[in-house]
Amino acid sequence: MTRGLLIVATAVWISGCSLDRMDSDSASGDKALEQGVVFVLPGIEGRGPISEGVIDGLRRSGVPYSLVTYEWGRPVPLLGPLLNQMDVLSNRAVAETLSQRIQEYHQAYPNGKIYLIGHSGGAGVAVFAAEVLPDGFQIDGVVLLSPSISAGYDTSAALAHSRNGIVNFWSSSDVALLMVGTTVAGNMDGVHGPAAGALGFSRSRTGLYQVPWEPQMRRSGNHGGHLDTAHAGFVADYVAPWVMSPSWPAGETQLSYR
Repeated sequence: MTRGLLIVATAVWISGCSLDRMDSDSASGDKALEQGVVFVLPGIEGRGPISEGVIDGLRRSGVPYSLVTYEWGRPVPLLGPLLNQMDVLSNRAVAETLSQRIQEYHQAYPNGKIYLIGHSGGAGVAVFAAEVLPDGFQIDGVVLLSPSISAGYDTSAALAHSRNGIVNFWSSSDVALLMVGTTVAGNMDGVHGPAAGALGFSRSRTGLYQVPWEPQMRRSGNHGGHLDTAHAGFVADYVAPWVMSPSWPAGETQLSYR
């Protein structure tokens, strides 16, 4: 495929017209696309007000990249979210597809930045996608918001493909969904037990940054609940600086190393 055709094809899928149900922020133009892309992966509930909060927060803060919602789960009423949480093989397959899209974007825009932001179950898909990128291929960063992936998960493979690393926003108050819920239904990686979104990752790794919930985050709309890491105010104040920082860790954020 010629470079011209590749760019056209990339513009089509990033504008939301692909079979993979990608949908770009309407405020993002060609200039933003050339500068970079942020793939936002919703939780098991799919695209809606929660994922739109992430997009809104990034837009508010002036992130200069194209903002893309990557819908990865089954749009099945009632049972869809549970299936999305428990079908480990399907979620790994979705991550393979996202990995291909990332590579296609890089071919079209080799100088563009690439970030993955996943909330809850989408954070698991983000980690899986980073893991399966080709040897030597790196994106710029992975941001996990209340991730539903087991606390003991080894992030080494994903870190190898992330230039700046991985940042995990977690809260010990996220008990109902990321401690009880994941113990009963399992995490995105199939392990039954507390999630990294409730305890942080238990394995310390170079390039893995862990940001626990702090009381001052209430001012930005995060009260420690599962959905609060996707609140537009919190994303603008705490998440966007990581996307806009040339190197990590970003800003004066309190970090917790485990």
